[in-house]
Amino acid sequence: MQNCYILNHTYNMEGETRCMGDIIYTPPEPEGCEKMESDVYTFGVILLELLTGSKDTIRNSKSSTSSHDWISSLLSDDTIGEIVDLRLGNNYPVNAVTQMGTLIRRCTKLHMKKRPSMQQVLDTLNYIAEIKD
Repeated sequence: MQNCYILNHTYNMEGETRCMGDIIYTPPEPEGCEKMESDVYTFGVILLELLTGSKDTIRNSKSSTSSHDWISSLLSDDTIGEIVDLRLGNNYPVNAVTQMGTLIRRCTKLHMKKRPSMQQVLDTLNYIAEIKD
């Protein structure tokens, strides 16, 4: 029996488990290959939602079938300020947002082995939280 971690479980008539979920949260790994790195990917998408303040920003920006491509395009260092939650105005440390964008890009790497561990994600988030800029 496979582990699905953050993704939803569904069961077919034969009792087999399949991982299902919203397409924007689904990592690019082939079905059945989900591991902790898949959760890191999904968490990266959640961090992006927090940064933008909206699922709609992400859904409306998806222009290709590769979620990795559209996430990377949203998070370029030149344009990251354009997607920050508007409710923040300009009241945020720019360096923290840049670091968050870098973390999200790392979490949503196409190849799971290139993604950070959850401990590394936590350590980076703690570092970002200390930025006063």
